[in-house]
Amino acid sequence: MSIDLKPYDWTAAVQQIRAPLLMAIGDADGVRYEHALELFRAKGGGKMGDIHGLPQSRLAILPGTTHIGMIYRTDWLIPMINDFLDADLNAPPPAF
Repeated sequence: MSIDLKPYDWTAAVQQIRAPLLMAIGDADGVRYEHALELFRAKGGGKMGDIHGLPQSRLAILPGTTHIGMIYRTDWLIPMINDFLDADLNAPPPAF
């Protein structure tokens, strides 16, 4: 069976990672949106940020992009990665 067809669940492993994560998938990726959201929730995401604050981890779903096609979307990915890496995790969320 191809690895692309075999179901997998990384939720428990992701919960063990102590650092914040930036998870990026394409909207035409082999990763199911539901699974990406489960991973994001495992890292504290998926809550209303205006009430609970922004999570330290982030989830990005790039439009018109496949898993491999993400390498051609550096114009989107690099700013997101830089913003994620430059984030002050101790700072309060921005006031509106």
